[in-house]
Amino acid sequence: MIAGLWPPNDAVAAAAADRFYRLLATAQDADAAAVALHRVTREPRAEHTERPHLWASLIHSGP
Repeated sequence: MIAGLWPPNDAVAAAAADRFYRLLATAQDADAAAVALHRVTREPRAEHTERPHLWASLIHSGP
């Protein structure tokens, strides 16, 4: 499960969802979801280091 700890910025959430599902489409198993989310959050994190509210809310729970 992918969730947010608080309501996300719409543009960041849409971009994150698009990138996440593109990465997940090439995954071998469900364990890849955590890795995909990690990759997704690194991009806005690198771009917006001073604004963690844009990327830090995304979490993964499960395999």
